[in-house]
Formats: sequence, C-alpha cells, structure tokens
Amino acid sequence: MFGNFVNNSKNVVESFEADNVEDIKYSQILSHAHHLMDCTNTYIDCERSYEIMSGLHTKKNLFSGFVYGCHDCITCLDCNDSSNCFGCVGLRNKEFCIFNKQYTKAEYEKTIAQIIEHMQTTGERGQFLDPALSAFGYNETVAQEYFPLDKEEATKL
Repeated sequence: MFGNFVNNSKNVVESFEADNVEDIKYSQILSHAHHLMDCTNTYIDCERSYEIMSGLHTKKNLFSGFVYGCHDCITCLDCNDSSNCFGCVGLRNKEFCIFNKQYTKAEYEKTIAQIIEHMQTTGERGQFLDPALSAFGYNETVAQEYFPLDKEEATKL
C-alpha cells in the first residue's frame, strides 16, 4: 500500500485521502469505493470505474464526471440515475442514450459497438477529447496558470 491518509483500506496504490476502499490505483479523495483507477471525489458504492471525477453510487463508468447513481456510462457529464449512456450531458433517469438521444436497447448496443470500433480504428478510444472541442478558450481557463504560454504559442497550439 502506498499513499497518504489511507484508512481501513487494502490494495491501494499511489492514492490519497482514502477511507474504506479496496483495489484502488492512482486516485484521491475516496470513501467506500472498490476497484477504481484514476478517479477523484468518488464516494459510497462507487466501483469498477476508470477516470471518474465526482461520483456517488456509480458502477462500471468510464471517462465521466459528476455522475450520480449511474452505471455503464461512457464519457458522460452531470448525469443522474442513468444507465447505458454514451457521450451524454445532463441526463436524469434515462437509459440507452447516445449523445442525449434515446435508443432501444438493440439499437443502442448496435450503435455503440460501431462507435467504439470506429474510435479504436482512429485511435480516439481511451484518449482525452480533442482540445478543439473545448467549450472554453485557453485564455478563459486556469490552464494558463499551470501551463503558461504567450499568445503566439497558444494560437499555434
């Protein structure tokens, strides 16, 4: 076990501020969570997830933020009590959605398989979204405080 402020936990690797967790890697600020990697601010019954920022009662989620009561969601943001969603924002009590559009279970499974296959082919799967898709310009974020660039460098990138 390696980390700071880890209590009542086991199999914790390079994680910090963790209480009652198990099988955690490279994560911080966790409580009552299991089988997570690269997560932060995840609490109570969060499990089997990767790259989650702020989760509660979540299972099997990937690359998502502010997901509460969600399971099997990929690249979702600010979703509650939803399942089997991909690329969704602000959903409440929904399932089988892609980019906030509702599908039948069969349509969802077929379409999501095609999307994932495409993303694997192009190398997008498992990568952060392209900065060109950001809702904010470089100068509108705190990025400039951590990675200072002059105007010419920022424009070029």
